[in-house]
Parts: sequence; C-alpha cells; structure tokens
Amino acid sequence: MAASPKLRAEFKSAFMEAESLRLNDDRTEEQTVRYKSILQEVLPKLKERIDESDHLDSLNIDSYRDLTNKSIGTPYSASTQSAGSTSFNQSGEADDVGLGVLTNKQIAKISTKEYKASFKAFLHFGEEKLKNAYPRSYKALVEGIDESAGYFVPPDVLNEIVMRKAAPTTLRGRVRQITTNSNRVVMLRTTYRDDIYTSPIQGMWTGEAGSPLESLPPTFGEVSIPVHEYMGRISMSNTLLDDSGFNLETYFNQELQTWLELHYEKHLAYGTGVGQPRGIWNSISSSASGEAGKFGFVTASGASSTLDADTVKAMRFSILPQYAQPNFSFVMHQQTAKTVSLFKASSGQYLFQSGQNFPGIVQPIPDSIDGFPISYCQFAPLQGTSGNSVAFFGSLQGVFMPIRMGLSVRVLNEIEAVNNRRVYLFRLRWGADTIQEQYGKFIKVS
Repeated sequence: MAASPKLRAEFKSAFMEAESLRLNDDRTEEQTVRYKSILQEVLPKLKERIDESDHLDSLNIDSYRDLTNKSIGTPYSASTQSAGSTSFNQSGEADDVGLGVLTNKQIAKISTKEYKASFKAFLHFGEEKLKNAYPRSYKALVEGIDESAGYFVPPDVLNEIVMRKAAPTTLRGRVRQITTNSNRVVMLRTTYRDDIYTSPIQGMWTGEAGSPLESLPPTFGEVSIPVHEYMGRISMSNTLLDDSGFNLETYFNQELQTWLELHYEKHLAYGTGVGQPRGIWNSISSSASGEAGKFGFVTASGASSTLDADTVKAMRFSILPQYAQPNFSFVMHQQTAKTVSLFKASSGQYLFQSGQNFPGIVQPIPDSIDGFPISYCQFAPLQGTSGNSVAFFGSLQGVFMPIRMGLSVRVLNEIEAVNNRRVYLFRLRWGADTIQEQYGKFIKVS
C-alpha cells in the first residue's frame, strides 16, 4: 500500500497553505517567513517521509517465504501458502496481498509489446540463449520476473468492460432539429386559428343590393426558442490512464456519446423550459383541445383510471386529417406498451396482434399498436397515478430543437494536478420547444 492518507493529507494541507501565501500580494513579513519555512523545511520533510513509506511498502517480505519453505523441505501447497491477490483502487494503483502478486511497475512492464515479444523468444530459445544472444530482449523480460516462480506470462487484456447497457433513445431522431448560430431562434406564426380555414380571407354571396365584406387583415405573432447551455465534468486518475492495458480513452469517448444521447432523451421528455429546453411532457395543455405551443390530450375512458382499447384505437382520429402523416407513432414506456398489448376481447382473443403466415403459427408480436409503430421512451411516465399522460400519439415534428453547438470536450491537466487527476470538461448548447401542437396528442388517465 502507498503512504497513509493522513500523511498525504498533511502534505496537501501544507502545500495549499504555501500556495495561498504565494498568491497573496499583501502578505506580511511574518507570512513571508512562514512561506519560506514551508518550502524549505515542512514540504521537504513530509516528502521524505512519504517516499520512505512508499519504499517500505514496495518491499514484500512474503515473496521470499516460498524459498524458505523449500529450503526446509516444506512443499508448496494450499495448506502452507495462501494465494496472493491484486486489486486496484480508484487512483489506479495496485494493492497487493500475499504471494505471487504484481507491483504497479511490473503490471506496466508485462503489458507492453516488448515484454510479450521477449516472453515469446524466451519460450523458444530458453533463458541462457536469450540472455547471451539477445540481451535487449532479456532485459525487457527480467522486468516481469517473479522472484519465487520465474517469469510472469503477459496478460491478454480484452478491450471490453462488463457493464449494463444504457436504455434506448428515440426522441431526438423524431423531433425537428435546426442548426443555429444564435442564442435564440425566432419565427413568425399566424394568430388566425381555425381547424378548417387557414386564411383570413372572407366573402359573401352578393345580390343586387349586397356588397362584399371587408377582409380581415392577417395578423402574426412571434415565437422564439432560447438556446440553453449545459456544462459538466469528469476526472480520471493519471496513473490509471498511463498504466492501464485497457484503452480508457476510447471507452471514455464511447460512454460520453452514450451519455449525450440519454441527456437529449431526458430533457426532450421532461425539460422544464426554465433555464433548459422544454420537454414534450411539460408541453401538455390544460385543455383537451390544446393551445398554442402545447399538445392537447384525450382522456382514457377505461374504468379505475386505466388505459382502455377504445381510447387507443381512436387515437388515429384525434389528429386533424391535414396533419396526418405516415410516420405517426406511439411514444410510451415499455411497461405501458405491455399493458396495451395484453388487451383482450370478451372471447379471450388479443385485440392487437400480428397476422398469421401459417395456421397455428403466429409471428412474434411486433412493436406496433393498431398498425402504428411504438417508440419506447424509458423516461415516459407509467400508468397508475391519476393525471398521468402515459402515451403520446402523432409526430414529434411539431417539436423544434435548435442546436447551436454539439458536444465539445476540453482536457484540463492542471485543475486537479495536485490530486494526480485529469479533468474532462464538456459543453452543450441547445434548446427545444413545441411549436406546432396540431401534430400530436397525449393519452391521459383521469
């Protein structure tokens, strides 16, 4: 193990005090004396104690116990020797327990291409010939020696981490994305609203005594979508980045991309609109008929505030025909889709199912309801709480998503240098809001 946390904390405290005194332009003479004392006495002594502690920890007396046992005729067995183990702490350093374990230096050496090539030559030529004919390879080989048992076999590190998969994301690909160079997108919108007519033109049948009415002038309103900024950070140990046989940079980039998609999914679903984009579940009108910039809803008519087949079946007719599109779909949680897929008629037959290719052989139920595909959103609410809008039907092209800047990443090597860590700072600038609410409606349980 490395030097005690208490000793390192003492060193860090003295260092921070010295740094504070150095940056103080108005320090007193007494503070100057203290600053010099820390630099010339306190820090060097603490460093010496830390180095001594690290050196003692690197000496492993257990590595010689096997030779002692052999010298007195004791066979190496589970009854006399316990297997060693190596674990890694959050800083990427190896903590060794027992025999046959590797130090940080050995782990780094046996993972190199040079060591692997030298080990292969060792197996082919033997130690003596390798030592005499290929001294350079032999030098690389001895870096991975186990004092009690020969040379370590180079490990094969799979470029894979066993981890849980992230939930699928669907919303970003269905909204209308806009690229902008400004911090706000502004559009004009006609204030004349009618389900059939879209023009202020008026007319009348005229007779001999009649005259046409004066047309109403078209009026426009302004719609704007602000672009918001999001920043985050993550830090990683320099030791772990330098010594790991796994490509952590590639892994980090992949995970950052996964996080980005989930970030968009979450805020497109539930963004509050205050200092951040407004998500579709926060764009629900208080009126079933809807209002400007907010989706309307259809209230489920099932008993006990639950979904029912009639409401789901009728959703295609809740959208005005001029806004109907072939890419309409349902957006809901997977468990809500499960509830809908289990709807049965009084005869016990499922109401929503696939067709049959052969008698008695039914295809797996596709991810669709009444012929419309399902987009699963794991951030969507579940059925069970009164007032929940459990599903959306229609097209999310009515939601506009201006993006000013994609994901940018900066690497900061100094901000946590005293902790031997590297900081990754990332930044996003985007917004979202509902602009054309006629393209969809929610199913709401009463």
